[in-house]
Amino acid sequence: MNDVKTIVDKLVTAIDDLKKIVIAVTAASKSTDSAVTAITKAILDSQNVVITNKLDDESVKQLQAKYKTYSQQEAKLYENV
Repeated sequence: MNDVKTIVDKLVTAIDDLKKIVIAVTAASKSTDSAVTAITKAILDSQNVVITNKLDDESVKQLQAKYKTYSQQEAKLYENV
């Protein structure tokens, strides 16, 4: 009878250990998911910054082109005076 009780106790201990392992693996998985989500968000944010910078660069180019056109038209007006 003691042998059966010893086996049952060892099985209970093994089951408890497995539960702890499952909890640890689940926690690690959630931590990894959080890290992947954070990395993905950082990548998307950086892409948005690049797109914004490109738009800003494009806006600057457009403003420069408009200023150049305006300056040329203004210069023509004063040539005729």
